[in-house]
Amino acid sequence: MKKLIFLFLFLPLIANAADFDKGIEAYSKGDFKEAFKEFLPLSTIGNSSAQFNLGLMYSNGLGVIQSDEEAAKWYQKAADQGVASAQFNLGNMYSDGRGVIQSDEEAAKWYQQAAEQGYASAQFNLAIRYLDGRGVIQSDKDAAKWFQKAAAQGHKKAQVNLASMYRSGRGVLQVYTVAAKWYQKAAEQGYAVAQYNLGTLYSKGQGVNQSYIYAYMWADIAAYNGFDASRLKVELTQEMSKEDIAEAQEMSAQCFESNYEDCDG
Repeated sequence: MKKLIFLFLFLPLIANAADFDKGIEAYSKGDFKEAFKEFLPLSTIGNSSAQFNLGLMYSNGLGVIQSDEEAAKWYQKAADQGVASAQFNLGNMYSDGRGVIQSDEEAAKWYQQAAEQGYASAQFNLAIRYLDGRGVIQSDKDAAKWFQKAAAQGHKKAQVNLASMYRSGRGVLQVYTVAAKWYQKAAEQGYAVAQYNLGTLYSKGQGVNQSYIYAYMWADIAAYNGFDASRLKVELTQEMSKEDIAEAQEMSAQCFESNYEDCDG
């Protein structure tokens, strides 16, 4: 009898999984109305993944009339069940006041829950809030802690913010070598702000061996990526020979063209 009961309980789960897969297949094909048709009944019986997908569809107007209120409603249901991506999106909606009454405290609350599950973008957003004291008690140490967690997952903006905190000694001990390490990681992801800052470290010999050539190289790469590094480059050229400048330019082209895999000259 117990086996029969277990079987009857399990059969609806199989059916639900099949319906969810149909929804995903329709969504991937761009048939959003069919996807919505599959996700809606699953959402009403508590399928958290389907609830998140409905939130996404309402948020972007895919297969439905766009509605921030409906998006927030379904994100809320999924977030209450612990779906980190829903918690993050709900945090964004509270932050912006879309579909809900704007609340920094609610935004921070949902970012916190997603961050504690390892969601890097939520960790970054939570760190920014600790830095600014929005929705939480301002804390440089907590900001650094959450930047660290996001940076360790490769979040380039978190890496730059963490580097800047180590450079200035805000919330952490001032350690130029650690600042250089995190600027380097973000720079190798093509982040122009990090590339420029890494160039300034090389120009001053902070956390790295002083090198005008490497400073110029990173400034040049930052310029390739749209960052205004003209002032730094002018300052560097006043300290460099024509041969040094030519070498730095050759190195920057080599680094850029190799997608940052060959940046050692």
